[in-house]
Amino acid sequence: MTDLAVPVAHRDLAAPVAGRDLAALVAMRLTHDLAGPLGAVSTGLDLLDGGDPEIRGLIADGTAAAVASLRLHRFILAPTDDAAPARGLLAAWIATRDGVTLDWRAAPDAADIVIGLAMTAVEAARRGGVLVVDPAGVSFTVAPVLDEAVVAALAGEPVTIARAALAGVLYAAATRRGGTIAVRIDGDALHLVYHGSALPR
Repeated sequence: MTDLAVPVAHRDLAAPVAGRDLAALVAMRLTHDLAGPLGAVSTGLDLLDGGDPEIRGLIADGTAAAVASLRLHRFILAPTDDAAPARGLLAAWIATRDGVTLDWRAAPDAADIVIGLAMTAVEAARRGGVLVVDPAGVSFTVAPVLDEAVVAALAGEPVTIARAALAGVLYAAATRRGGTIAVRIDGDALHLVYHGSALPR
């Protein structure tokens, strides 16, 4: 069974929960609640004999994509001091996206924000391309078409659609660190760059 358990830091249970901490707790709860059913599906497929190979393949691929997405969202929404898993989590998620290649050049300084920007870029892609990750941000070719609501959310405008929710979270995380997120199109490449501190204030 796939293990999505995450360590929970000790804190004063009588203390109020700040907005960003509440988001982290919600992320951990969702990943925990979904881990069991997804893990059961994956284990069940391994134990099944026979059946249509194509259908089993579709179920296995769908389960793998869901698990990879859950893990990546947990890393972004409930960041810890350990950024080491970032590359593996992103690579596992990229592997579920058709035609997308990961070019990991260096570990990002603010891993949760930059990995979130990577997810934003890839999800906007209409076809495959190359995702480049470096310390300050990401670039993606061929340039994805970002929804106007996503661009607005990255700039701090109110989130108006579900697709822009992650962008709103990333803007809030950048703002807490005194940073900004820049969106730039250069030829056939989209650049999403974070300028700011690596750690929350």
